[in-house]
Amino acid sequence: MWKGKRFSALSRDQPALSVMRVVIPARVVQFAFGVFYTWGVVVPFVRQYNHWSPLVISAVFSGVSFGYGLGIIVAGWLATATRRACCAGLP
Repeated sequence: MWKGKRFSALSRDQPALSVMRVVIPARVVQFAFGVFYTWGVVVPFVRQYNHWSPLVISAVFSGVSFGYGLGIIVAGWLATATRRACCAGLP
């Protein structure tokens, strides 16, 4: 058995905090992906009715892509303990 303190993402001391370390980053990434998809659907209507320039439309695509990438980085940073726990379970 383990001697000393066990390190686990799902520790019994703070289970809600451990679960939130996984749920919040997943939601951030899911939100960024949803915004990107939604913007792709709305772009033809924005061009037709609001007369936005292609530069502004592509800037929104770039910003959402940046947010998606940042979400991936933050999710990986916050879920480090979860990866360690998963790797510890592998033979």
